[in-house]
Amino acid sequence: MHTNLTAREAVITAIESAGTDVATRDEYDIDGIVDAIYEATGGYDIDALDEGEFWGIIEDHDLALTGN
Repeated sequence: MHTNLTAREAVITAIESAGTDVATRDEYDIDGIVDAIYEATGGYDIDALDEGEFWGIIEDHDLALTGN
């Protein structure tokens, strides 16, 4: 189980795992992602999400797609 801070770090690491030339934390609503993970799992349990759910949450908070 993660805390809010470690969940944020894990999300950022995942987003930037292919390199910051591919995607960076600044392109996503990190707070929104962490909030959605909390809502989906009842905590900050990233490991409780399957890969599709996790990346779906991230995609839902892509600032380029949400117009923010």
